[in-house]
Amino acid sequence: MNRSNGAMALGGVTLALAVLAGCNSTLIFNPAFVNQQSGDVFPLVPADRTNFILVRGNNTTTASIEFVITAERRIPSPEDPTTIIPQLTTRRVLTQPTQSANDMGVLFDCPVTRIGLGETLDRPTTEPGIFIGAQAVGAGGFGVPPNINPLDTTLGNFDCGDTIIFVASESASVAGGVVVFAFLLDDETQPQVIRGLDTFANARTLIEEQQIEEE
Repeated sequence: MNRSNGAMALGGVTLALAVLAGCNSTLIFNPAFVNQQSGDVFPLVPADRTNFILVRGNNTTTASIEFVITAERRIPSPEDPTTIIPQLTTRRVLTQPTQSANDMGVLFDCPVTRIGLGETLDRPTTEPGIFIGAQAVGAGGFGVPPNINPLDTTLGNFDCGDTIIFVASESASVAGGVVVFAFLLDDETQPQVIRGLDTFANARTLIEEQQIEEE
């Protein structure tokens, strides 16, 4: 995993597509970034104040790629509250080989224990984590294992408020011709004062308002 202060990031956020309320609420959007290096106009990370983790799929290839992003939480068992069991939430995002559509992100509520690619986090070398040439979300494409272990907060790989970026790049030396790397934007390295709209705080407010309306 590589750490970056913004070189891999593409800047602020244009909200789009979907808001799903509830304890596993996620927000899927296309980051149309304008501040590539600093992150002080629009935030590149959710930060602790929003109680989110942002996970992005970045496509640098010449083909469409669907990223299968899975977050794992540890929750008490309904049968025995003293027993902790894993709960998986999977979101699929489709990226295109054009700059305006090659970067898609998903917000997950904290706390999250592990984040990786593929519906089965414990099989990163055998289960598909990306689909090359996907025609739509959940449709078409050639499944390829990500060949990277899931990031684990208990190992210090990430924390609430950070941004995780899975980057797919072309490589002739691997199966499928695409290799995946993981990068981390640590919220502690990012500007604490935002000059523009705090897009992640707005996303949290939007979800909370939706929850109130549904009650």
